[in-house]
Amino acid sequence: MEDRSVIDELLIASEKLSNTSLFQDIPELQNPLSNVESYVNTLAEEILCRDVKHLSIGIYGGYGSGKSTMLALLEHAVLSTRSADDGVFVIKFEAWRFEREESLFVPLLLTIREQLASSDEKLYENITLACKAFLTGLKFKLGIVEWKANESLVKENELKNKGLISASINSFNIFKEFSDSGKRKIIILVDDLDRCFPDKALELLESIKSYLNIDGFVFVFALDPRVIKTYVSSKYGNGFEIDAEEYLRKIIQVPINVPLQKNSDIIKFIEQANLSSVSRNAVMKIAKYLPKNFRQIKRLLNKFHIVKMSNQSFSEDDFLISLVLLQSEWPEYFEIISSNVTLFSELWSKCRQNNESYSVKGYQELSGSLERAVQDSRFVDFYENNLYQFLRYPDTCENYFDVLGKI
Repeated sequence: MEDRSVIDELLIASEKLSNTSLFQDIPELQNPLSNVESYVNTLAEEILCRDVKHLSIGIYGGYGSGKSTMLALLEHAVLSTRSADDGVFVIKFEAWRFEREESLFVPLLLTIREQLASSDEKLYENITLACKAFLTGLKFKLGIVEWKANESLVKENELKNKGLISASINSFNIFKEFSDSGKRKIIILVDDLDRCFPDKALELLESIKSYLNIDGFVFVFALDPRVIKTYVSSKYGNGFEIDAEEYLRKIIQVPINVPLQKNSDIIKFIEQANLSSVSRNAVMKIAKYLPKNFRQIKRLLNKFHIVKMSNQSFSEDDFLISLVLLQSEWPEYFEIISSNVTLFSELWSKCRQNNESYSVKGYQELSGSLERAVQDSRFVDFYENNLYQFLRYPDTCENYFDVLGKI
């Protein structure tokens, strides 16, 4: 039976969830933004080019920047034009799902084995042997891996006959043979490596290095380079002359940063979701004040929707979305303002007027936070254009603050 691709699974999930007003934490595939789509299409063309024998690509970005979306779109772009019948195989490996295993490399090999098993029996047997070799001396528990150890791995005496080194070399050679000098393309998409434990992430990268030069193999890593560099510095920082930047350069041949989104992209993204609880003004505020990070935007919109629908007597949607933004982006100021609405408003006016005579009771308690706030130009703009007009009426504000709670 033919396996469905990750893109198919995600599209099915999206259709099932289309009736909900909440955003789901899955890659956005239905309406990809134009700049992301153009990058993906270019990468797909280069990967499938016959002149490209082997390649390693890094899709770089922070948490929620869209790395997984780019990876899923890349898979879709490749499989929409080529398939296994054309000698193109796409294998998705979500590293963090196996982070509690003794070795991430073994689940990766098993994932490759399951995807390619129907094409080559010999490959299946040799990957199995290589896995057994890597597990020698380790207390490896397959845990959430779908395959059972006693069914999928060879007997111990077979390993002893072959030996660890010969098994590893054999797996390398069998991959070379399977790729047929690059006539077949095996595209391995590695996601969420930066969510794994540091030692596991580096162990996987170092294990993969041996396979980077096999013709026909293309590795695409979606990761935050800052996190990996921190891992490298932590592991090799004392007594080793290993530069974190250079470490990644030796593995990643083509580094691509996830393109930053514009305000217009954010507005389009939210409006396409057609959330009835989110007004046009709310959309504009989110686009202006939230980082251009779709995961954060989804989280904020979900929170706003739940609070709004649970308190339908609240009439000031603009104020409510402003408070949700305040709590999300400036939690320290949210806590202070919610406890001292009148005092904060009065002191704010004095600070903004450069008035030196702070005789108002309670100033000393708020002085540090207040001084930081008035020096934060982004917060000043947000406060004066979105909060100040509402905070002049503390009795009305109190209920809004209460429903959002405090930490």
